[in-house]
Amino acid sequence: MNGLHEGEILLDASAMEPPEPLQRATVILQQLEPGQYLRMLHRRLPYPLFDACKSLAIDHRHFPGRHSHWVILFWRHEDSATAQYCRKLEP
Repeated sequence: MNGLHEGEILLDASAMEPPEPLQRATVILQQLEPGQYLRMLHRRLPYPLFDACKSLAIDHRHFPGRHSHWVILFWRHEDSATAQYCRKLEP
């Protein structure tokens, strides 16, 4: 992997109906490897997914998006390099 940006997995949940965003994101989060993060586009903040992140040892941050209501980034808690990268991404 040449750069952390290559580790981005995009899930556009903007038009998905519940529970599809939660189900799809959970599968992706369970499979995240070091250097990977999930960028989720959503029309609302997925609080049930935030709760699930606690048991999966996943950290996250969110900010208003330009083309969707919210952009949410998720990465493994122990992956400090990816965490540092995701925290620097501009909203």
